[in-house]
Amino acid sequence: MWWYTEENIPISDFIYFSFHPVNFFSTLPGNISAFFSANPTVFFIQAVLLGCGFLVVYLVVFATRDIMLRTDYFLFQIICIVLVAALPMIGFLIYLLVRPSTTIFQRKLKGDLESVVARFGNQKKKSQKTIGN
Repeated sequence: MWWYTEENIPISDFIYFSFHPVNFFSTLPGNISAFFSANPTVFFIQAVLLGCGFLVVYLVVFATRDIMLRTDYFLFQIICIVLVAALPMIGFLIYLLVRPSTTIFQRKLKGDLESVVARFGNQKKKSQKTIGN
């Protein structure tokens, strides 16, 4: 029957035992199950805290990578990284407000484009003068 597994365990029992915190972490290598509680409420709190920890690490890594692409000023880079690490959510929002709006590459590309446009504009004016004369 489709509602039974191969060992004749009802699917509802199989899902409960497969995803219950104790049974899930007992299949992981090593003794990692010792870090998580068997109590579902405490397990949920632990999972939320672990997720928040991963989010903080991600925000610090993202801010570090982003600020290094946006400025060469070392002190400003350090201040931004420490701001995001010390005040994870609020610090990241403040970082988004104070960071430079363009990357170093974008500023260089814009300068190169402006110089090409200026050179092309000067050549076009010279060619119009020679054609008009």
